[in-house]
Amino acid sequence: MLLYALALASEVLPGWRGWGVLLCGWREGLMPRADPRLAFGWLANPLLWASWVLVFRSAYGTAAVLAALATLLGGGVHFGTRIVASAGAAPLPRLGPGYWLWAGGLAVALLAALTGAGQRALAGRRT
Repeated sequence: MLLYALALASEVLPGWRGWGVLLCGWREGLMPRADPRLAFGWLANPLLWASWVLVFRSAYGTAAVLAALATLLGGGVHFGTRIVASAGAAPLPRLGPGYWLWAGGLAVALLAALTGAGQRALAGRRT
């Protein structure tokens, strides 16, 4: 969660902090010329939030599935080629540190869910 919070405060794209991308990024999916890797990448956010809730509820298996999907969708953003701006589609600029913090947060969520699932499995074998 700390990496996610840092990502929200950091520059993701030139002139855009993470919180701005979070608030407006969903609109990319509504644009006809949007790169699907960017459009679907935003969907990693609600998957991540749901995985956090499930980890806190000790539903590690489902949390791991959601976190894995979030990590795949978020990682796809790195391979995007264009972003829809007010003037039309433009080449995707260099991704800033906010993206990398966000991507790291996705991976940490996946590791947390997998670790919890692994610990539960080991505890079940001991009994």
